This record gives sequence, structure tokens and C-alpha cells, in this order.
Amino acid sequence: MVQVSPTAEHPRAHDVLPEVESQIRRVVTYRAVPGEQGRFLAVAGGVKDVLGATATEILEDDDYWSHHLHPADRDAALRQEEIGFRRGELVSEYRIVRDDGRLVWVLDEANVVDDPVEGRVFDGVFVDVTSLRRSELKVAAHGHLVDMVSGGAGLADCLRPLVRASGEMCMALRCEVVCGGDVLVAIDPSASGSYPDTAGAVEHVRDCGSEEPGTVTIVAVPSADVDDAVDWLCAMSLQAQRMLVDRSRSLRSAALLAATLESTVDGLLVVDEAGHVVGHNQKFATMWQVSPELLEAGDDDAVMASVLDQLVDPSAFVAGVAALYENVGATSFDEIAFKDGRTFERYSQPQLLEGQVVGRVWSFRDVTTDRALQRELATAADALTTQQRVLELLGTAAAAANSAASVEAAVARTLEALCEFGGWDVGHAWLAPRPGTVASTHMWAASAALDDTEFRGVTEASELADLAVVGRAMDSGLPAWGTTKDWGAPQWHRAAESLGLQTAVALPIRVRDVAVGVLEMFSSAVVTEDPAVTDVMSQVGVHLGRSVERHYAEDDLASQAAALQELTDRMGAVLDSVEEGIFGVNGEGVITFVNRAGEDLVRRSRDDILGHTDKDVLRLSGAVSAAGLDPTTARGLPERGAYRRDDGTRFDVEWVVSPMRTGAGAVVIIRDIGRVREVERMKDQFTAMVSHELRTPLTSLRGSLGLLSGGAAGELPAPAARMVELATTSADRLVRLVSDILDAERLRTGRLVLHPAEVSVDDLVAAAALDSEAALKKASVGLSYTPTPVVVGVDADRIVQVLANLLVNASKFSEAGATIDLDVTTDATWATIEVRDHGTGIPAEMVEKIFEPFVQVDATDTRSHQGSGLGLAISRDIVRLHGGDMRAGSGADGGACFTFTLPLAGVADA
Repeated sequence: MVQVSPTAEHPRAHDVLPEVESQIRRVVTYRAVPGEQGRFLAVAGGVKDVLGATATEILEDDDYWSHHLHPADRDAALRQEEIGFRRGELVSEYRIVRDDGRLVWVLDEANVVDDPVEGRVFDGVFVDVTSLRRSELKVAAHGHLVDMVSGGAGLADCLRPLVRASGEMCMALRCEVVCGGDVLVAIDPSASGSYPDTAGAVEHVRDCGSEEPGTVTIVAVPSADVDDAVDWLCAMSLQAQRMLVDRSRSLRSAALLAATLESTVDGLLVVDEAGHVVGHNQKFATMWQVSPELLEAGDDDAVMASVLDQLVDPSAFVAGVAALYENVGATSFDEIAFKDGRTFERYSQPQLLEGQVVGRVWSFRDVTTDRALQRELATAADALTTQQRVLELLGTAAAAANSAASVEAAVARTLEALCEFGGWDVGHAWLAPRPGTVASTHMWAASAALDDTEFRGVTEASELADLAVVGRAMDSGLPAWGTTKDWGAPQWHRAAESLGLQTAVALPIRVRDVAVGVLEMFSSAVVTEDPAVTDVMSQVGVHLGRSVERHYAEDDLASQAAALQELTDRMGAVLDSVEEGIFGVNGEGVITFVNRAGEDLVRRSRDDILGHTDKDVLRLSGAVSAAGLDPTTARGLPERGAYRRDDGTRFDVEWVVSPMRTGAGAVVIIRDIGRVREVERMKDQFTAMVSHELRTPLTSLRGSLGLLSGGAAGELPAPAARMVELATTSADRLVRLVSDILDAERLRTGRLVLHPAEVSVDDLVAAAALDSEAALKKASVGLSYTPTPVVVGVDADRIVQVLANLLVNASKFSEAGATIDLDVTTDATWATIEVRDHGTGIPAEMVEKIFEPFVQVDATDTRSHQGSGLGLAISRDIVRLHGGDMRAGSGADGGACFTFTLPLAGVADA
């Protein structure tokens, strides 16, 4: 082993030592085998002072370095040692835990050298930098505290860097600060690794309460480091609490001052003796419309110059300010007028500090509203008096409009009140003739001193066309003012002049923008038009219009009620003459109407029927109550059953429940179908006869004709073959006719049973195309269809029958070479199938009729297309049995278009 001299040259250590000369007093030189399992080969210098152990103790303990390395620094120290060993030199810093529990920060600098025994080893020096690092920790923690307090952090956030620093200054297992009974900060430094020799750890507690009780606790093995750390943390905790209290007081004072300045209604500006703006509130900036940037610049002259354009007299404003600045001790109180109509009160006084003038405070208050109120109050008494008279007039007009027994009485009372209100000498009211009459109504009000007989006569004899101003008022709907000179014809003017009348005003009476009369007011004085009076007169006209409307409406309502009663009586007579029983049912299912036939059918009196529910009275087997029917979906189809009267008698009945289209409820129509049943029984017998007696021989006949045409009896001559072909065609048509009649009868009686199953639309179209192939070929018509992966839940045979019927019909009305289009679309519930041809289309009046039995578009004897007229009726009924519907119309190119809906697979089952 080579002994390393303590004076060996270590350039990096020599570079560091001058910088930390006041903190570093102890140095240890060493030679050691590197690695986690490394050991010291030689140590010298202040070993005991730095590491707390003698050189002998260190050399005898092969694991001394790894066992005393701080757990939190272990990984980083080993990485640095590995890097330094590869590079040939090491510079690292970490903490050593001495046997006495103290922490030592060491600066480890070494070079890699060759040892004759151990090979490549570290030859280096430990420099004790503990004092420096502890000072740095305290300074950094104190800096964090200042930043936290300045940033508005709470006590817990302020203490956290202090607690963390105290844990790093000693081998603390736990550090915490408790204040007011709550643990504000708790840090466990030992959580980062296993600490050596923790059995002797104890709690070191100090009191750190300021305004509330508090403690600082560090759990660690006793040492001088722990005592220093806990004392420092306690002192810093107290300082943090005091700083937060000081911050709170400062913020409160600043907030109170700012709130005081901002809460005042005055705008405040503070200027120092040098003319710099040193303070203002937001109210000042808003009132004077000064930008924040200009106020922040602090130039009082610039601020004043920026507001001069707003003032009515800027020169006087500048002169007043200059005079106050010259006489620094003076105060002032005046008003400032603005061009936009605002008015400010200005108050200024010097700002004193210890008896010396240090500036000036300007206070401005916006008194615009106050001045306006003062001006308004000056005229308030006159306005209140006028308003009282207006209210009295309007009250009289409203009372007359609402309570007068007639229109004439309301107008007369209003006319008198209006003359009194305006001081008019003569008042005249004219009402247009009522509906159904030809005479106008005239009413007058005049001063007792005037003999206005001639004037009244001339006025009542005048036409509106002769009174220009009156006509203008009637047309505009607004009061019209004028002099009597331009009021009317010469004869009328002479009559007005004889009474000394000079001024006149016409006030229209309108009902929903229709003039029904006019009020004319005349005065011997010259009266100028007053908008306020005009407005009052307009309101009077509104009240009169409402009165006229109400009385006319009452008259109309009485007439309509009489007419309605007459119509009701007539309608009742009509309904009583009907043989079917008719019951009106409201939305709650209560019967509100019944005709005489209904009484007779159920053998109950009208009083015993009305007010009861349809279920109680009608008791129709299987019937749905009329209450709650949806008028948009209910079809009002007839149903049949049996009715049992209260006396025990029964009869066959057919009923129809039709929902009201304009409200909740329905109309139920019932009739005795005993005779109808007998007729249907006879028809059923006939249908059975047709099915057995006619269909069977037709089948045999068709088979025989088929054998003949197929050559079973030998080759037929051409004329005979032609006759057999015609007979075969006629037999096929008869067979289809019989089949259609039987299908129609099954559908009508509900005996047609469906056998639904899941089937693809492609298969349905293919089967229908095969069934209609002969007709399509005969008409030289093609079919256009794009396959689609749609599956429906239907009776396949019946839907093929529907599709084939539509395709055959389309081929009949298509020209040779044309194409029939078949398209399929779907939504969440339904598949929609559309069949279009390019023929002549369907007349609008036949769109619904063609679905009726035996109805065809061309029903003449000379029609070119053969058919029974049952195919479309049967097809729609089959579709409806599936829950869908069928519609007809004309396509965009003029051809016929048939659309029907089918339930998608799964939907029908649900």
C-alpha cells in the first residue's frame, strides 16, 4: 500500500478552498477502492474532526463509506463515482452520517491512480463544506419564505420550505409544525431510504406559537445538528407567522384606503407641490374620461390639457386652476359646465403634512342629475295640477266607456268632461251609422250663454267631405287642429263666425284602426296646438273607441247567440231525423250529445244518457273508448258487435268512432244491422256458390283448353288454335276475377289470415317479377331494380301478390320499350317500396278512388286495359293488414307512382 502524503497536489480542491475559506476548516486525504463495496486504503488529516471516527476505526471497517453515506445521496454518489472512475477524476458532493448522528457535507475530489496491490484506486481529498451548505439551506429557505409571503401564500405553504430545509440539516425521521391544533406541515425525510441506527431517535419539541398555540417537532437521534435545526425551525416559524400578520394588516389597510377612495361618489385627484399626479380614484378617470396611461404618467398639465375640449369655457377653467396653484393655501368651490350637458361641482384644498403644504387635493362631483331635478321641480307644481285634471278627464272617459248603458251615453258624458277640461265653448260628437242602419248619431255640449241652434243644424247637415279637417283626422287617426276659417264650407263657416268661434280640433273615435266617429271641439279664443293636450285627447279617443267596440260587440254577440241557437235547433232537428244513433263524447269519455235515434236504440232517456261515459251507456263489445283518441291517427273504421240493453234484449250493432278534428273527444255512430246481417248471409252463400259451382268448372275448362292448345288432341288448324287461345285468355280472366272476389270477401270479413316470416325484399321482387313475367313480355316492358339487403317481416305470398299486381298494372299503362322502376328505402321501422311507370299517370281526382272496389281510371266500355278493378283494393288491404299503408300519385315525369310500407324484420314481431 502506498501512503499518500497530506500535502499531495489536488488542483480542484485548491480551486474551491479559497472561495469557502471562512467556512472550511477541516480536510481529509484518502486512498480508497471505488464502488459500493469499496473500502478505504489510507486516510489522513482531520479525520476525527470531519468524519467523527479515528483513522484506525475507518480502515478497520471495510464498509465504512457505504454504511455512513446518507441514504438520500447514495444513488447519486455512486453514479458520480462510476463516472469519475471512467474519466479518471472525480468531483462529487454528498452527506456523511457520523456515528454521533451529525451530518457532514463533504466535497469529494479525487484522481484515479494505480495502486501496486489494489490496482486502479481513487487518491483524493474530502473537504468539509457543512457550514457553507447549512448556511445556503437557511438562506434559500428564508428566500422562499419571503417569496411565499409576498405572493399571498398561506401559513402552511410558507412553512413547507422551512420544514424541508430543517429535515435536510439533520438526520430527521420526521419534521412537523403544528399551529392551532392542526398539523400544517409534516415531512418524512426518512421515507426516501433506510436510515441507520434510528433506535435512539426521540422527539425534539419547541414552542413556536405566536397568536395561536403551536409547536415544532423533529424526530431524530439527539445531536448538535438536531438542536440547531429545531431551534432554527422554531425561530423561522415564529418569523413566518409575524410576517403573515404584518402582511394581513398591510393588505387590510391598503384595501380599506382603496375602498374608501373608490366608494366615494366624488372623483378625487391628488397633485404634489411639483405638479405631479400622485393619486386618483377610478371615479375621477371615468368622470373626466382620462386614459389610465395618462394618469400613470403623472403629468398634471397633460391631464388638464386632455379634458379642455369637453368644457364649455376652458379658458376660465385653466385660469381658476392657475390661481389656486399660485395661492397654495387657498380653497375653492365652484361649478364646471360641460358641452355634453353635464355639470360638475369642484372643490379644492391644499394637502398639509406637519403644517407644510405638500400638494393639493381636487374633488369633483357630478351634479347633472341634481341640477336637472331642480329645473324639473320648478315646473312640478303646474305639471301636477295639469296631471290631476288629465286624470280626472281620463277617469271620467274610462268610467263612461266601462259603465255607460249605451254608446250614446258614454260619448255624451265624455264630451261634457272634455269641454270642461279644455275650456271649449262648443262640443260636437258624430257617430257613424251602425251596421244595418243608415242614420248617424249627433250629440252636443255647449256653454249656456251661446245660442248654437243654427250652428248645430248646419253641422249636422254637412258631409264629412265638406269638413276638410274632420276628414283628415278620420283618415290619420290623430287629433287635427285648425281655425274655423279652413274647417268647412262657407255656409258652415258663417254659422261658426256668428258664434265667434275661431279655433277647432277634431278627435277621431276609432275601433281597431277603423274610424267610427269624431269629436269636434270649438273655442272663441285662439288656441295654439299643445302636444300634451293632443296626447290626452288621443287617450280619450281610445277610451271612447273601446266603449264603442264593447257595445257593438255585445250587440253582435247577442245576434250571434240568437243565430247560434237557431242553428243548434236546426242541427238538432236534422240529427234527430237520422236513423243512426249519434253520440257526442268529450275528451274524458263523457257523453254530451245524443239524438233521438240513439235514445231509441239503447232504450234510455236523454237525461239518463247525458253525463255518463260511453263505456257505461254504449257497452260495445271490444269497442275502444272515445276518450283519448288521437285525431291524427284514428281512422274511424266501422266495427261490429252485439249490444245488450238494460231490459235484457240484444241486437246486432255496427259502430264507428270518429275523433274530433278540432279538439279532444269523438263522435260515436251506431246502427242496428240485423237486416244487414241477413243480406250479408245471402251474399256469403252466393260467394260460396261462386267458389264451388263456378270456380271448379272454370278450373276444368282451363285445364281442357290448356291440353288442346298443347296438342293433346293433335295439331289444331290455325283458326281453331286462335279460338282456343282466346278461350284460354277469357278463362284465365274469369279465374282471376273469381279469385279477386273471394280475396276481397275474406279481407272484408277478416277471414284472411297472414303467415308472416322474415324474408328479403330481393326474394319478394324476384318472385313477383317471375309471376308477372308473361305480362311484362307481352307489353315489351322491362323492370329496373337495384338489389338491397333489406329484410322484412311479412306474409311472403301475399306481398308477392301485391308486387305482381302493381307490376302487371304498370305494364298495361307503359309503352313498348319502357321501363318500370322499383326502388326500396328504409328508416328505423319501415321499408318503403315504390313502383313507378312512365305512362299516362293518374288524374288527381282518381288518386283515392282507384283503391275502391271495381273502380278503374278508365271505366268506359271501350277501355283498352282489361281488369276487374279489385286488384288495387285487395293490395292496399293486404298492406294494411301488415300495419303499413299504400298511396298513389303521379311521378315527376307524368307516370303513375305507387308507394307502400312494410315493417322491417324484428319490428313486426315487437
